[in-house]
Amino acid sequence: MSSRKSASYSSPYAPRKRSASRAPNPPDRRSLSVLLVLLAAMAGLAAFGWLQSRHTALAGGVRLAVAAGTVAVERPGAGAPAPLASGQELALESGDTLRVSADGRAVLLLGAAGRIDLGPGTHVHLLELEQRPLAGTSQLRLALHAGSTIGRLGSASAGTSLIIETTAMSVASQSGVVLCQTLATNHAQVAVYEGSADVSMGEQSVQLAAGEGVDVQLGQPFVPIAVPPPAPTEVVIPRETAVAATATLTDREKTLFPKVLTPTRPGDPPPPTESAIQPTGDGTTEWYTVAKGDTLYSIARRYNVSWEAIWEANREILPEPEMLQVGQQLRIPSP
Repeated sequence: MSSRKSASYSSPYAPRKRSASRAPNPPDRRSLSVLLVLLAAMAGLAAFGWLQSRHTALAGGVRLAVAAGTVAVERPGAGAPAPLASGQELALESGDTLRVSADGRAVLLLGAAGRIDLGPGTHVHLLELEQRPLAGTSQLRLALHAGSTIGRLGSASAGTSLIIETTAMSVASQSGVVLCQTLATNHAQVAVYEGSADVSMGEQSVQLAAGEGVDVQLGQPFVPIAVPPPAPTEVVIPRETAVAATATLTDREKTLFPKVLTPTRPGDPPPPTESAIQPTGDGTTEWYTVAKGDTLYSIARRYNVSWEAIWEANREILPEPEMLQVGQQLRIPSP
């Protein structure tokens, strides 16, 4: 009997050892955190920009300058202050109401953006004064109840838009010279002298170019009107005349005669506070002892003589007018 050799049997189908497969790396949590922080910051900036666009005042502010007559400014919660007179100015806020007197004229100054002239008897309400920093634009919206406005805006690239609303229509302009006036509660006119303007009333709208105008009546079709040149002249803003107080010293005297400040040393007697008048034998000349704070001008006024006369009478001790010293004895000539 043949003996069987025992041999180890290796099946050709034995499964091979699989190399350990790596699971996909989990996302880097640090990078994810940074991304979330950036998204949150962007959202915060967008929200901040939106808030700014709703509450930031028109760039440079809006000021009212009165050119003639008076302008009454009504501000919510501020009572009824006295009207502004010709030459006066005031910084305006959203919600202010302006009433120009029947003989008055005024100007709304928009800084570098331009200006708006207000005619006699004009009544306007400032609905909105705002700047949109993200868009780089500014907007001024007015409600025109009576009278007339002439918007004078710079280039459209400046990003400032003017909107005038009346009972009958709405006018929007970004450049040029545009007149808007009310003829009645439901009747208004628009004239474009330079630039362009968009006029709308309900479903009607028209874009006007320089030299075009339109007559608007509530509920009626637009009627073109002629706009002959030139554009109305600008309202001249008077410069305030400074009312100077009554002068007591000329400019030269102020330079020549500053207040006397004589230093003293410890132990020195205080300077005299009263003048010492010593009549001479002939009774025609008086002597004055200089006190602290005296000037030739003040001494001359006391004796009703000119400061030049006092200086000439004391040239031997007073070579220059500025050299006045406390304690000096000055000869006072007769007037």
